[in-house]
Amino acid sequence: MNQQNLTTLSVFVVASIVALVIGFRAWPSLGRTLFGYGLAARVPVVIVMLVAMLGNWGTHYDVAPSPDFPAMGTLAKWFWIGFLPQLMIWMAFTVVIGGLCGIVAAASAGRKPAAA
Repeated sequence: MNQQNLTTLSVFVVASIVALVIGFRAWPSLGRTLFGYGLAARVPVVIVMLVAMLGNWGTHYDVAPSPDFPAMGTLAKWFWIGFLPQLMIWMAFTVVIGGLCGIVAAASAGRKPAAA
C-alpha cells in the first residue's frame, strides 16, 4: 500500500474512532444499540470477504479497489479492504447516521399537539 493510501486510510480510521467516541458519549444507550447493530451487520460481511478472498471468488467481495492497488498477500489485502473499512469506517457511519436519525425521532416524539 503506498504512503498516500495509508495516510488517507489512517485519517479515516482515526476520524471513525473519534466519531464512535462522540456517539457513545452523546447518547450512551443509543450508541450501544447502534454499535451492536453495526457489528451484527458488518461482521458477516468481514467473514464473507475473507472467505471470498481465500477462495478467489472474483466478486466485489474480493477484488482490489483499483488496478493501482499493490499486490499483497490475502490476509493483508483482507485487512486493508475488508477488516478496517467494515469494522471502523462503516461502524462509525452506522453510529453517526443512526444518532442523527435518533435525534430526529426524539425531537418529533417530544412534540405534543396543542390542546383544542
